[in-house]
Amino acid sequence: GLPRASDRTLVAALGRAPTAREPDARPPLRGALRLSPALSARAIAGGLPSSIVAPVEWVSFAFAVGDGADLGVVLGTNSAPHAAALEEELHRVLAELKTQPSLRLLGIAPFFDELRTGRKAGELHLALRLEGKKVVALLDRLDALGRLADAHTAPPPEANEATSP
Repeated sequence: GLPRASDRTLVAALGRAPTAREPDARPPLRGALRLSPALSARAIAGGLPSSIVAPVEWVSFAFAVGDGADLGVVLGTNSAPHAAALEEELHRVLAELKTQPSLRLLGIAPFFDELRTGRKAGELHLALRLEGKKVVALLDRLDALGRLADAHTAPPPEANEATSP
């Protein structure tokens, strides 16, 4: 039978996902989702600002890895003014995040400068391109953060000795 209206919306959102522009580019992983009220509520409960989540009706994305990593995201809203307001709010939130001492200390804040934005009708387009060296640096930082978290949550050595046979 014919797809339901929600399926058609999802298929249309997937069609808006970024694609590779170069013929020899690596094929991207592509996806799309429609933000239902329940999913929006979970995103907000998970820590995303409601000012970012609320105007978004659907999201499509593409991720490709080659000589670096490329991530493209399209956030669909119902109007050009909503997309413009969303872009402004996103820049405000990113500027605020860049001032967070923890992100600056970890060296992650500069990666926010790599994010590019643009609008087309009721859509906000985001693009992040990290060259190979920057991907390695980011992964090294995230690995160090994971080791630090593991060391912080590990029981003290004497606790391990007490439970050993």
